[in-house]
Amino acid sequence: MKISLNKILSGCLLILLVINMFLYTKTTVLSDQMLKLEKDTKQLRIENISLEKQLANNYSLENLTKLAVKYGFSKISNPVYLKQLHYAFILDHD
Repeated sequence: MKISLNKILSGCLLILLVINMFLYTKTTVLSDQMLKLEKDTKQLRIENISLEKQLANNYSLENLTKLAVKYGFSKISNPVYLKQLHYAFILDHD
C-alpha cells in the first residue's frame, strides 16, 4: 500500500487547519475576557475614587464638628482629672 505524497500533505494541512481554528477560537475567547476585565478594572477605579472622596468628606473637620454638635459633644473649658493613685488595691480571691 503506497500512500502518495499528496495525501500526506493534505492530511498535514488538515491537522494544521484544525489546530489553527482551535487556537483562533481560544485567542478570541481570551481577548474577550481581557476586555471584560479591563472594563471591570476601570469601573472599580472610578468607584474607588468616588469612595475615597466620600471618605475624605465624612472625616473632614467640618463634618466631624457638625456631628459633634448634633450628638451633644462639646469642648470642656475646665476638664476634671482624677488624682494620681500611688497604690494599687489587690483583692485576694482564695
